[in-house]
Amino acid sequence: MPGWTLNYEVGFYLLFGAALCLPRAVQLGMLTAVLIALAAIHPLVGRDQAALYFYSDPHILEFLGGLWLAQLWRSPAFGHAATRGVLIATTVALCGLALALPAEWPKALRYGLPALSAVATILAYERRPGGIAELPALRLLGDASYSIYLWHTLALAVTAKIAMALHIAGAVAIPLHMVAGIGIGLIGYAGLEKPVMRYFHRRKRLAAVALEARDCVSPAWDRVPM
Repeated sequence: MPGWTLNYEVGFYLLFGAALCLPRAVQLGMLTAVLIALAAIHPLVGRDQAALYFYSDPHILEFLGGLWLAQLWRSPAFGHAATRGVLIATTVALCGLALALPAEWPKALRYGLPALSAVATILAYERRPGGIAELPALRLLGDASYSIYLWHTLALAVTAKIAMALHIAGAVAIPLHMVAGIGIGLIGYAGLEKPVMRYFHRRKRLAAVALEARDCVSPAWDRVPM
């Protein structure tokens, strides 16, 4: 299980929740300042300060990228053809840069920026007139994305050992990892996540119906203002 990433999510949600207590005009600025400040002090934090060392890792800047992407998405210009062209070129350039950068560079720069640009490109295409064609297979992958995220590491642990034992080349092993990771995620979605969500949605509907029925049969004098 990718527990370490879930810890980052919990920390971000706590910070985001705290920002909601501030005036709307300063929320994004406050979150930007705090996340950049945390990443800036990371080189100064010792590993013995485990919590601060963990939560100041430059990984947290990927949350900042998501915040600003949400802000940019609201702009009417975001779906323009020129914007899409710039984003495609930016994504290609950042992917090439990621391959050229030394391995010791922060992953938030090597992988986070190309990923952010790629997501922005897809969102820009969604904003164009007509959006993106509905494809059932992609819809299923989107619905199951959280289960894939949670379960894929279990499959990779197995396929990595198989690839090593059989001396499978990386070009062949990568598709194997992808199929296994997506496959176990889809199984988790169909066998666990979807039934659990259906159960709670059904309970919510029943509670709403019961509340409506109770209001309908309550004595008239209960609804007469005193």
